[in-house]
Amino acid sequence: MLLVLLPLSYNHSFRTTQKFLPWHRLYLMVLEQVIRAIPNYSNFFIPYWDWTTDQSIPNWLENFKPHVDIPDVETIPPQPSSYNHIDVYRTPGQQGGFLPTKNDISYCLEIPKYRDFTLELEGLHNGVHAWVGGTMTDIMTSSVDPLFWMHHANVDRIYALWQKNHPDSPDTIPDLSGAAQVIDPWLGTETVIRHSTWAEYILFLIYNID
Repeated sequence: MLLVLLPLSYNHSFRTTQKFLPWHRLYLMVLEQVIRAIPNYSNFFIPYWDWTTDQSIPNWLENFKPHVDIPDVETIPPQPSSYNHIDVYRTPGQQGGFLPTKNDISYCLEIPKYRDFTLELEGLHNGVHAWVGGTMTDIMTSSVDPLFWMHHANVDRIYALWQKNHPDSPDTIPDLSGAAQVIDPWLGTETVIRHSTWAEYILFLIYNID
């Protein structure tokens, strides 16, 4: 469950405009690799929730609200008494927010520059977090909800679609250099993530982007 703690521990990294999309892409990849290491799950991938067409909590997840114990990273090794106990809950549509429409995404995909695109997409992404409500509205707990991962898989799918139509150029890639390219806490850089064969597998096989 240490993966759940990363958005809190590395808040300074992924909340920058330039790193928002690549950081979450790698976050998804790492979870997939962890699960694929489990026997009989070697082909696992995170499904995406396309909220433009399914504008409600997916039926098969509606009643799946797990109880999760998260270790306190200040206690080494973690002790049962130091765990934070989180029960996933949702309040769809009750805390504001919105589910983006196809028109919203069509507009987003036409934006020519990466910075403007990522700002627009992050704003749409924020609306979904608020609409789901509950656990998803708190940066300290949002990734405990399985819906978080499906939501971000869809955000990454949209990013992949945009990348397909906007080849690398100074205007279409994150403006990062030197140490800023590192996607902490991992050692990969934004450039490696953008061009790795692993990323291509995610983009072209799972998302069916030809």
